[in-house]
Amino acid sequence: MPKPAPSTAKIRKFIKQKPDKWLLLKQFMRTGERTKGIGKKTISDFAQLGFDFKEAQNARRKKPYNALLSEREKAEIKRQMRAALMIVKPEIPAGNEKKEALRHLVGRTALVQRRHFFSTLENNRAEDAFDAGRMYLDALDKGNKKKAKRRKLNVEEIAGIQNDNLILRKGWLKKKYTSTVPIHEAAHFLLGKSESKAHIIDYYYALKSGKMSLERLGRTNIGELRPFAEEAISLFELGKRQGWRIADAELRKRLGIGKKR
Repeated sequence: MPKPAPSTAKIRKFIKQKPDKWLLLKQFMRTGERTKGIGKKTISDFAQLGFDFKEAQNARRKKPYNALLSEREKAEIKRQMRAALMIVKPEIPAGNEKKEALRHLVGRTALVQRRHFFSTLENNRAEDAFDAGRMYLDALDKGNKKKAKRRKLNVEEIAGIQNDNLILRKGWLKKKYTSTVPIHEAAHFLLGKSESKAHIIDYYYALKSGKMSLERLGRTNIGELRPFAEEAISLFELGKRQGWRIADAELRKRLGIGKKR
């Protein structure tokens, strides 16, 4: 019988030495819910082994994970970040100040890497690191998404904000519906955690830029997000009738952006 790869052997050793911790870790990996029985160090130690295993597996298959953004992705990110600033922060003066704001957003955007998981785990709650870890594993192994569906686990993340970094999962630009995640995450970065604001800006931009048609958005199954899509549609139709500057201003008014408290 062939000897297991070093990374596999280390995982088996960890499970054998810490069976109780392993049961709790499995629960965390499936749901993102951490119990008092496992601390950050245990999660970090096992994540190191898990990532090493998947990375070694990819190396053996000659399919290493490439975390570099393509030129097309870079151009699209810059386009969407510029749009986010125009819609959400029109008060930023044109010139160097606006260029610096754009450079800041673009510079903080990257494809997910293992460092995102560990930096988030170190500086935040373990639960906050869960999405970054899952995104990285999905990037390493496309089969993870199929396994998740079979096990009826939570839907995988396509993007997120970790420690003021906007991280994207590989392949975000391939589908129409996920191709606007940069502006969605930029809305969170600029406005906070509100999902309603981020979704409305996301759908509004998708329609305004032609990335999604009214017909396509209408037939896309988005469930409880439908009210945000309807809000975006009304703003889009306003823009077609009266101009995008008026529609942008109405969006800020409806979402309470720029209101003095």
